[in-house]
Amino acid sequence: MMLVADVMFVNGLPFLVTLSRGISLVMIEYLPLQTVNRLLHTLDRVMQIYSKAGFVVQTALMDMEFEKIKDEVGLVEINTTAAREHVAEIERDIRSTKERCRCIRADMTFLNQLKYINKWIVIHMVYFAKTMMNAFPAELGISDRWSPREIVTGRRLDAERDLKA
Repeated sequence: MMLVADVMFVNGLPFLVTLSRGISLVMIEYLPLQTVNRLLHTLDRVMQIYSKAGFVVQTALMDMEFEKIKDEVGLVEINTTAAREHVAEIERDIRSTKERCRCIRADMTFLNQLKYINKWIVIHMVYFAKTMMNAFPAELGISDRWSPREIVTGRRLDAERDLKA
């Protein structure tokens, strides 16, 4: 399986975004630090989630900023882009995620009165937006019946549990 990764910034907060080709599951993880150890640890957690589901990550496409971890990752072949280039698949998904976050923020009328939004609200808004995007079957995914989230984690979206207001 091939994994595509990049770092997304929302209100200055960094998030590691990974996209699996074929399954079309996008995972987002908040990065409090962008050190080599933190990137490796977060990337390892993502690969463990896929391995629990029976998928083996063989190749990872990443931006130039991941060049520093290229030698540290053992069993995964990492291909990085050239300078000033990006991986188009993940960039498109980052734009859609940010757009969904803007929609969620627009619906939260109490946030319009604030000058500053707490970082934890931003982090959980990004997680919620991506959870909802992963909860329904993807157009380019491997199944038109099951969502990418359900394929990898085995958990179906439950409105009473996951959509509490």
